[in-house]
Amino acid sequence: MKSEKFWNARKRFSHIAGKPLGVPIRIHYSVYLTLLLFAIYGLVKNVDYSNPWPDLLGEGIFLLFLTTIFASILLHELGHSVVASILKRKVTGIIIYPLFGGTVFKHTRSSSPGNDFLIANAGPLMNFAIAGILSHLNSLNFINAIAEVNIWIGCLNLMPLWPLDGGRILKSLLALKGWRHTKINRIMLNSSRLSALGMGLTAFTSRDYLSLIFIAFLLLIAHAEFSKSNDKPSKE
Repeated sequence: MKSEKFWNARKRFSHIAGKPLGVPIRIHYSVYLTLLLFAIYGLVKNVDYSNPWPDLLGEGIFLLFLTTIFASILLHELGHSVVASILKRKVTGIIIYPLFGGTVFKHTRSSSPGNDFLIANAGPLMNFAIAGILSHLNSLNFINAIAEVNIWIGCLNLMPLWPLDGGRILKSLLALKGWRHTKINRIMLNSSRLSALGMGLTAFTSRDYLSLIFIAFLLLIAHAEFSKSNDKPSKE
């Protein structure tokens, strides 16, 4: 969930892919670059010099799986958008990146912590619902893998690390308690640090260095949001 300024700044590097439910969906060009790089990597890694023809079927299935991941991220963001629309909060659009997505809201001061809590929960709940539906369809490995990805997306987003949904849920709960912004910001920063530390150690022991970079990126966002805003309300 990001600001309208964020949306306008990224129009140059994305294109509109559609407007489901009246919400503009923008796909960042890095999504297509990611698909291309994975396709090249798969072809080079699995090259068999005794067979001049690459495993195009296997590559196609893998790229289809990557596409379903992006689709799962899109549905996650649509979950935010639908609940926001029900609560009368204006949605500017959705933008999809290779590793994450963002729902952009029109800046307003009328949003309440209770509404923010419901909107933040909607994304992970959408992923869990998708996983539940897919797990009851059949036992195909491909379908099960998509269900597992949606469970992973939902659980990851519930981590209390800003700007993930879990961080927004925690912030809205603290605001509902009527705590001062300085105290909320301090708690949010410490929660983000602890979450990043735990997630980082897990990624490091698993040698998942791409996730380490992603976690560090999220922590930088949290620091920018809260470390210099202890004397005023933070902006969303």
